[in-house]
Order: sequence, then structure tokens, then C-alpha cells
Amino acid sequence: MANIVVAWELGAGLGHLSRLAIIINRLEALGHNLALVLNDPTNLDVVNLPESLLVLPAPSFKTPPAKKQPTVSLPCILQTRGFQGPKVLRGIVRSWHGIFQITQPDLLIFDYAPTALLAARGLTCPKVIIGSGFAELEPGIPCEMMRTDLKEAPRMTKTMEARIVEVTNFICAELDYPRVKFLSDLYQNDLSLITTLPELDQYKRNPEKSLYLDLDNKSETNAYLPWRNLNGKRIFAYLRIGQSGVIETLEALAEIRQDVVCYCADAPARLVETYRRKGLQMSVEPLDTQQQLNSADLVISHAGKGLISESLIAGKPLMLLPTHMEQRMNASKVKALGAGLSAGGNFSPQIIKKMIKRLLDEKEYTLNAQKVAARYEGEQQLSSPDQMIERIVELLD
Repeated sequence: MANIVVAWELGAGLGHLSRLAIIINRLEALGHNLALVLNDPTNLDVVNLPESLLVLPAPSFKTPPAKKQPTVSLPCILQTRGFQGPKVLRGIVRSWHGIFQITQPDLLIFDYAPTALLAARGLTCPKVIIGSGFAELEPGIPCEMMRTDLKEAPRMTKTMEARIVEVTNFICAELDYPRVKFLSDLYQNDLSLITTLPELDQYKRNPEKSLYLDLDNKSETNAYLPWRNLNGKRIFAYLRIGQSGVIETLEALAEIRQDVVCYCADAPARLVETYRRKGLQMSVEPLDTQQQLNSADLVISHAGKGLISESLIAGKPLMLLPTHMEQRMNASKVKALGAGLSAGGNFSPQIIKKMIKRLLDEKEYTLNAQKVAARYEGEQQLSSPDQMIERIVELLD
């Protein structure tokens, strides 16, 4: 059986670990030896992973930017997370080499792991990348600018990528690796696993080497909150305390007096009770998202691709509250589809109320969301976990 190493380097949260757990458990059940090199061990006890799994820490080194500047592209993130200069990058790459020496991989799977991809350029084993498309670059093209609202973004994107490429090629020269022209050239792979809808992917990918996945890893025990008003409009809100715009959105929802079900993770009891008194159905426990979506008229979220994908497949328009670069990119895709609106950085209750009213009153948003949903009816458009594992295993033959 094969030695398979799963490398997760950047990012945080349960989403990364949940999708990797699907892969790890299925490959382990086939008899393969798995090692997980991970960035964030916080939720290891939340997901079900094999007892035999070797867990190792991913090498990393984060520094604050030299001066306050907007994040307009992926290189802006990487310049403080390993690609600061040859000294830092050399040390991280050397650490990855040690991990590869210990694990002896026959196949590598990368989740948001650019320095691991660089370190693996000297290995000939098959390589798989997985993610929602944000940090899974398509080789051979320049990095995309991700902030169209900033005049200086094109210059910053080009300048920052050139700096990252220079540092990368310094290490490539030392290790006798092929040089890169673009940052994306690090992402040469045998299979790309993209966990979103093609409509939300920022890249046009090689169809022979790419799968768009439906990784349903949701608990069947999650609750469903029945709607109270059988005739009115129904709004499902999926919010997180601490994110910009949450309180303003709750205030707006309380004022419009529609039928609202809100999952608000980590909300304190006092806040939950306040908005329950104002007429909102509040839950701090995960809800049966699919069931809530099927009977909703509008979905409100922070623009994560997972819930956007579920909402569009259900034919539901979206109001989005993006607070960082990836979420803004997702929101721009939804706006381009005509299936929703984005609050941008304006989170006043008055603006949010106007957006909600517009999305509920103007039928074009629902019709455009339903057009996307129609593409996924009948014939399966997204690959299943079984199909994903089959393609991974084929690389070992």
C-alpha cells in the first residue's frame, strides 16, 4: 500500500480539516498509510480521523507586513507567510524536506500549502491540490488581482508577484529545481480538486485534470427550525459573532419583521435572548442547512463558498457580508451571476434593510439563482467523494 502525505499549511477553521478528513478516512479504509501535516490542530478532536494517522506540525513563519497595506492578491498574503525572503523560505523548505524524508510519500495532497509545493518540486510522486479555488492557482498564468475597487491594486499585484517569484527562484537555483515564471507555476499538479461550483471558480482549469466536488460532510443530527409564517417571506441567515456587519444585520432583520431563522455561532446568551424577543428565531447550534435553504426565500451569509454553492444549487438569492479578500471575490462572482447583492464595507442597518427589500421584491435575483440551480438538476454535475477517491487512487497505478 502507498504512503500518502496530506499537507495543510495556511488558513484556519474547520472547513479545511473537514474536507481532508473525508479523503484521509476513505484512503485509510483502502489500506493506505496516511500522514497529516497540518497548520491548525484546534479541531482535531472534532472530526473523525483514524487512530493510525500520523499527525505532524507544518513548518511556518509569519511576520506582520512592513507597513499597513491592502491585501489585493495571493502574493500579498504569502509575503508574510514564508516568502519574506530567501532566509525564511530556505528554512521552511528544509523543514518540509525533513518531513518528506520521514514519511517517504508515494503521493502528496496539498491544501493551501505553497511552501510545501515548492519543497516537493524535487519529488516525482503524483501531486494533488484541493481547495475552494482561491489559493489553488492554475499554472502558467499571472496571479489575479482580487480587489477591483482599489486603483493601486493592479500595480501592487504585479509588483508583489515579481517579489515572490524572485525569492522562489533564489531557492530553486540553490536546489537545482526548475525556475518559475509565475507564482502559479508552483502549482503544477496531476489532479485539482475544487470544492465549489465552476461558476464560483476564478480560474478556467484543465478539465482532464480537474474535479469540481460535492463534499457533503454535514451531520444528519443537525436541527431544523420550522418557519412561523406560512405565507410571508422567509430569510435564512448564517452569521458569526465577531464578523463585521453582524449586529447591524440582526438589527435590520428585527426591523423588517419577516420570518427569520438565524444560525449565529458563538453568540452569547444575552444577545440570543435580545433578538429572540425582537422576533428572530436564533440558534447557536448548527442547523440542517439544506432543509432550511429548501424553504427559504433569501439567504444571508459572510460569502463563504460552501454556503453560496448550497444556496445557488437550491435556487436561492443571496445577500452577502464579505469582510476579507476571498469573501469579496466570492461576492463579486454572485453579483456577476445576478443572483445576489453584496454589502461591501457598508454595514449600516438602513443599507442592509434596503438590500433585503430589493432582493425579496425584485424577482430577477431569484430567477438568476434558479438558472444556476437548473444546471445541476438531473444529470450530476459535481463529482462525488467516491469519484474523487477513484481519481486519486488511479494516480498510484
